[in-house]
Order: sequence, then C-alpha cells, then structure tokens
Amino acid sequence: MPPALRRLRVWFHRHDASSKTHRGLQALMLLAAVVVLVVPMRPGAKPVIPLFGSHAAQVAQATTPAPQKAQLLARPALVRALDFAGEPASADAQRLAQWVVASADNGQLNFAILDKKNAKVFVFAPSGKLIGASPVFWATPPETTP
Repeated sequence: MPPALRRLRVWFHRHDASSKTHRGLQALMLLAAVVVLVVPMRPGAKPVIPLFGSHAAQVAQATTPAPQKAQLLARPALVRALDFAGEPASADAQRLAQWVVASADNGQLNFAILDKKNAKVFVFAPSGKLIGASPVFWATPPETTP
C-alpha cells in the first residue's frame, strides 16, 4: 500500500468505532474537496488539478494540423447591431437592449428582455438581431378567503 494511502487510512481510523457518522462526514468532505479541485465549475474552464495531466493536451495539440488550428483560433468577429425588426418596445427596453449589444455583456449567448411596460418578452441572438417577441399575460392567483 502506498504511504499516502496508508496515512489516509490512519487518518480515517483515528476515532473509535462508535463515531461512524464522524468518519462518514470526513469521507464526504474529502470527496467534495476532490470534486471541487478536479471538475471545472464553468464549461470550458480548466480544472484546478488536471486529471490526465497537461501531456495529453500537448500531444493532441501537436497532432492537430496547422490549417485546422488556424481555423479553430480565427473565428469571425461577431458584428453586433440592435434590430427590433419593427416590434414596438418601450424606451427602457430599447435602452437596455442597446446596452447589452454595445457592451457584449451576453458574450456568445442569446439574451431575453422583458418589457414590463408593454407586457412583451423579446429574445435576441448574440448579434442583437431579434429572434422572436411574444406578449406576456400576467395571471393573478385566485383570491382565497381566510
């Protein structure tokens, strides 16, 4: 048995047999720590501790042909321009949509804006082009008598 595993086993068995709950909690905390360190929190993010090491990534990168690498790296720039496509919207909704498009706050994701004044929801592509708009109906819950 490797020394690290032996030390871990001794650490878990430090308490008497009556504290099984305590050992279970310790095991759960250790598992949670390993998951946090190995699994990335965001899609596309690198884990804190790479599971298979960086050698595999270097080998994969070295085997990728140069033209294919250039295609992967050189994405066309996203042209952003707000387009409501003739849908009526309040000034507040237009100002908010313009801010999202100008700041690129949505990144490469679609975004939606709820226009409370006109009771409409607008869904936009990352470029700012309107994908769809729909009226929103507010349903009031039935009144209950005490």
